[in-house]
Amino acid sequence: MPTHDTHNYPPPIFAEEVEGHTPRLEIENHYGYGVIGIGLCSICSEVRTLYVHSLINTHDESNGLCHGCMSSRLGQFALERQRQLETMNVSGEIIYYEFLYRLYCAVYSEWSDVPQHTRNEILEHEQGCPACAKFFLPGTQDTRTDYQPIEAHALNEQEPKPRLVHRRCASTCGNCRQARYIPFGSNTWFLNRATVHVQISISRATEVCLDCLRGDDFVDYARCSGCSNYAHPDHLWTRFGDGQYCGACEQHIYECDDCGTDYWEDDGHECDYEEPTSRSIHQWDFKPRGGFTFHGSDPHNLYLGFELETEVAEADSDMFNEYADNTADLLTRESRGFLKYDGSLEHGFEIVTQPHTLEAYMSEFPFEVIDDLRRNGFRSWNTDTCGFHVHVSRTAFGWDHTQRKQSGKTEAHMLRFTKLIYDNRHHVRRLAGRSSSQWASFDDAGRLTQKIKQGHQSNGRYSAVNVSNTHTLEVRVFRGSMRIERIKSYLEFVHSAVEYTRELSVSPNNNTLVWGRYRKWLHQDQAEKYPHLVSLLSNLPRSIRAESESE
Repeated sequence: MPTHDTHNYPPPIFAEEVEGHTPRLEIENHYGYGVIGIGLCSICSEVRTLYVHSLINTHDESNGLCHGCMSSRLGQFALERQRQLETMNVSGEIIYYEFLYRLYCAVYSEWSDVPQHTRNEILEHEQGCPACAKFFLPGTQDTRTDYQPIEAHALNEQEPKPRLVHRRCASTCGNCRQARYIPFGSNTWFLNRATVHVQISISRATEVCLDCLRGDDFVDYARCSGCSNYAHPDHLWTRFGDGQYCGACEQHIYECDDCGTDYWEDDGHECDYEEPTSRSIHQWDFKPRGGFTFHGSDPHNLYLGFELETEVAEADSDMFNEYADNTADLLTRESRGFLKYDGSLEHGFEIVTQPHTLEAYMSEFPFEVIDDLRRNGFRSWNTDTCGFHVHVSRTAFGWDHTQRKQSGKTEAHMLRFTKLIYDNRHHVRRLAGRSSSQWASFDDAGRLTQKIKQGHQSNGRYSAVNVSNTHTLEVRVFRGSMRIERIKSYLEFVHSAVEYTRELSVSPNNNTLVWGRYRKWLHQDQAEKYPHLVSLLSNLPRSIRAESESE
């Protein structure tokens, strides 16, 4: 065994010199180490320069250790001997001064100076894997499959010639079909592999290299905020906080049963609001006992329901409860609606109506309850928190709730209705009085077919048209308002959009979904049916910011 030169220690303190004591242990006169070549470390199984040491290996060169594992073993050896000496001391036996002295010199003073190959040296002499800068085992000594050398191409390579790398350091791209690796020391620090997991469709995933991911085929792909895998927004994204999450991660996002807040499964959730003290404000998931009450009749079963969020700036608790109780009494008198708590409101509630036909709203609904709230300081338009949502029954599109799947005709009508709103979002935002990417996003534009057929939405329920409800489509674009004329125009717009698209024929050469064609139909043929909408459209400002409303 090749050994290091004998160390020149300072004169030791021999146990014999301690009066009255005789050493119990045999004294080692020589400590050394040897380099036995490149191979598998018997502890960590990594390919390294291997060493043996007289304190540990004696003369057995088959158990060579890498520099790091040798350091750990020497430290462990010293600790064991120290405990042995402490035990001897406690039992009244002599502490072996000479042994302790030589041992600590060998372990702590000498081993740190033992040379070892650096990764840069390995790369410089092309003796190892260019991905991990670790040695290849000579010949066929390495029986581990993941360490076998294979040919692979580097990311961002200037030359097409492949190089040999460890199999474990390379991964095959499902797009370009090449084995790829990340060169050691490159700036792609955020990846531990040359490929990333990409969800191509709902049922198909593959590994794609970073070079391909930058290409035109994957230009729209983005990273999931949960698992860091990539996916196309058309298939998997949903909104949660400030991030976007794939379908697998979406299963770990829950909605609080009490306040409706979304939260990550492992984080848990505690509601940060005080329970409403009013007897009339229900929790967000409340549904009337016995089911909803439908008002009016319609040949196409076209029923609407709205949610109006409203807040009051200043009111003591008793006054607020009185307003809520009075409003609820008027709404429930003929089963017209009820009040619900909404987690996005600081000091307010949500007015939720029972299903009505448009005619029933115009002739029967007690809109005076909204006027009363407005006169008592409640606001909706001049807030940052309030919106107005209109639900339209799926039966209006021909949906049969007894069937598990929507018919092709139903889906086609829903698609035309949704497309009218999305394709004309600039005009719809002006009509709605707001542009809110947080609460009513148009991010699904261009991917509406899958939205209608499979229910996939970029921002979850916070979409301009939310299709996640079982019995309704929800139009969320509108700014909240306490003005009755504006509320009626919102209802008329949704109703007219359903009717305009009912039997509409759309083709590339005859795009009947453009805003001008809809306006022409509305003003020429339907002005008497939708008077509030026609009036609003005729008096809209050029931009959303220019519009103001006195409440």
